[in-house]
Amino acid sequence: MAVKIIKMKKLLYLLLLTAGPFYAQECEFNVVATEDGQEIKSTPEYMMYERIFGNTSQFMFFSLSNIDGIPVLNFQFLAKEKIFRRYTA
Repeated sequence: MAVKIIKMKKLLYLLLLTAGPFYAQECEFNVVATEDGQEIKSTPEYMMYERIFGNTSQFMFFSLSNIDGIPVLNFQFLAKEKIFRRYTA
């Protein structure tokens, strides 16, 4: 039983060592420098949710930002409708 565990550990270590470099990816950042000296790094927006039903459509986007060392999650929810409705009060 102990021999099987040692072989399983070796197999797991070999798998982790060979697959490890494929997990690391370079992040794309947009860098913006503001007038007051702040530096804002932001990843591209990724669409996480999409709903198109009839005349309405809804989209949800996420991106990560780093503002002077403070991590921020940007969230954007868009709702569009093909018909322009007029409301009267």
